[in-house]
Parts: sequence; C-alpha cells; structure tokens
Amino acid sequence: MKTGEMKSWNDYWIESYVDTITQRHKILLVHNGDNKVITDSLNIGALLEDMVLDYGTLRVNDKWNPEIVAVFIERDSTQTNNVVKAWRGNSETGKFESVLTWGITRGLERQ
Repeated sequence: MKTGEMKSWNDYWIESYVDTITQRHKILLVHNGDNKVITDSLNIGALLEDMVLDYGTLRVNDKWNPEIVAVFIERDSTQTNNVVKAWRGNSETGKFESVLTWGITRGLERQ
C-alpha cells in the first residue's frame, strides 16, 4: 500500500507510481524548474501485504521532513511502525540517498 503526499521543497518534489500489473513501486525525484525533470528514481518493487510506502507526511526526530521516503511494516499505530528502509531526496544533488531509519515516524501534523 502507498500513502503519501506530494510536497514541494527547494524546487523538488517526490512522487510515486505503482505498475498496475506487477504492483511494483517506483519513486521519482522531480525538479520543478522551467521544465519538470525527473532527476532520480528508486525501484522499490512489490511490497509485502503488511508493508506501506510513505512520503511527504514523515517526521524525523519529531520534525516534519518532506525529503524522506520510507517503507514501513504497518502496525496498529501510525507512530510505532517499524521502518524497513528509508531514503532522502537530496535537493542539492538531485539524487536519492539511503538514510538511517532511526527517528523516522509517520504523522500528518506539520510545524
């Protein structure tokens, strides 16, 4: 399952697509200049039944961070889900980079 919101920061945004036949997830990092340019992509693959892909609503150390994309094992509470893997859309390089999962939580509140 994918949850997420396309939120812009530093002229970039993250969006995702799911192939309707294979159920494979692809994440795009898009530069919002004069021409919209995909600067990087991640092939996540198909998610297991209890996994969720999220972006745009994530918090790092309790602070909203639109750069983070993460795959979670979904539990009863959105705040206690286990992060399996996480990436950051780096607006300086236009590339995704792996990041540590510690401190990443799901949540809709913004500061």
